[in-house]
Amino acid sequence: MIMKAGAGLLPATTRQLFQVPGPGPYFLAHSAGAMTVATSTAIEECYLRPWLEFGGDAWSVWLPLIEDFRASLATIIGGAAHEICPQLNVSAAFEHYLGALPKDPKRRTILMSDQSFPSLGYVAAKAAAMGYQLTLLPTGSDPGDPAVWAAAISDETAVVLAMHVYSVTGRVAPIAEITKLAHAAGARMVVDVAQSVGILPVAVRPWGVDAAVGSCLKWLS
Repeated sequence: MIMKAGAGLLPATTRQLFQVPGPGPYFLAHSAGAMTVATSTAIEECYLRPWLEFGGDAWSVWLPLIEDFRASLATIIGGAAHEICPQLNVSAAFEHYLGALPKDPKRRTILMSDQSFPSLGYVAAKAAAMGYQLTLLPTGSDPGDPAVWAAAISDETAVVLAMHVYSVTGRVAPIAEITKLAHAAGARMVVDVAQSVGILPVAVRPWGVDAAVGSCLKWLS
């Protein structure tokens, strides 16, 4: 396909909602979503202006915005606002979740696929300091196949971590089915929705997962 620089793939009314670097088109939304035009105004009104007007007392304006964010996100992922804890990034969220879990000396394994986002693997490996050990599904296996997970989950598995969408292949995993397998074995289930939230239905409560980690940087812009 031949495309001229700046050629439109979206209706003009949609393109006008986003700030796109360069002439476009922009194909990197899976990594960093294009910033909306409204973002600049929101930063000015919600963050910078309160700081200029109130200084250190601006927290009375800022803190309610966090609650608004949690409530908005809850409508997207199918949870409740009080269940959402904003973090710096997906890796920090997963690390903090692991650190908060009660330790069971009989369950030390974190099970995930080698197709998971690399930073999560680094966190799981680093969790050795907390008594965990990282185990990967067999190389080349399909993380979207529940049978693969069933064969790998054991009574030593503490946490199963699966991506809803695997960024390397685009494979969509059946999270509800994998969750049932994890819980049947007594393990906790964590799902990474960073690559799916905003473009696919995400329903953390119907899935039954113990925790979900994700990002607003990508498809949610």
